[in-house]
Amino acid sequence: MTVYLRSLETAVPPTVLIQSEARDVFAAQPGLTRLGSRLVSTCFDSAAIDTRYTAVQELTTNSRADDPQFFDPDTGLLRSPSTKVRNDIFATEATKLFIEPPAGLSTRVQEPHYLT
Repeated sequence: MTVYLRSLETAVPPTVLIQSEARDVFAAQPGLTRLGSRLVSTCFDSAAIDTRYTAVQELTTNSRADDPQFFDPDTGLLRSPSTKVRNDIFATEATKLFIEPPAGLSTRVQEPHYLT
């Protein structure tokens, strides 16, 4: 019996990063040389994308965390959280994306022609 894949859906985290804003934050970090700043700008600009999705909600400039682990919007500084902190956040957010069905999936599954 031949199998056909009719639809493939992916889930992405809700936090959206604007590529140009993320580039500017990374390029403005203290201690970055002129070359480093140019390389950061080149990497972000060469990606040919406008937005990114991230599991880290506090990476946006409008986010306010009581104890920021990744980014402090007041100072504009990126932080260096431990591997455990990063993994804990990613595990929590990845689990949500895995468990929550993509938008509209629950209504389509109820229709028999979507199952066969």
